Amino acid sequence: MRRIRDVDTKWNTTFRYRAEEKQTKEEQLNWLADAMQSGNLQIKYISIADSKNRNSEGGTSATFQETGSKQDFIQKCMSSDPDIVSFAATYREKPVVIGVDLRDATFFLTIRKKMPADYQSLECELFL
Repeated sequence: MRRIRDVDTKWNTTFRYRAEEKQTKEEQLNWLADAMQSGNLQIKYISIADSKNRNSEGGTSATFQETGSKQDFIQKCMSSDPDIVSFAATYREKPVVIGVDLRDATFFLTIRKKMPADYQSLECELFL
């Protein structure tokens, strides 16, 4: 993968990446499922966001804590046809959010400015 842009806000920095070759949604979700298995990440929750199918109150996402098996996770995501799938975690005790935007096949890593994670090490671990 190659980094395509950085987005800097007051509180966070988000690094966006694109795979060298075009990937299917299932391949993108497979990468995310593998990322969740990284030994140095402690997952807090997983979020599936779907902006196309808002409910009457505007809610667009579902969060959950357990994924079951890798195949169950991928199947759950594929059946709900989400726009973005991500997970919040800690990496060496620093908060991070890692995910994939399925609309444009980009991957992202967000770190907090107040407690910055070693994103370069994490990039290596996740093959970003």
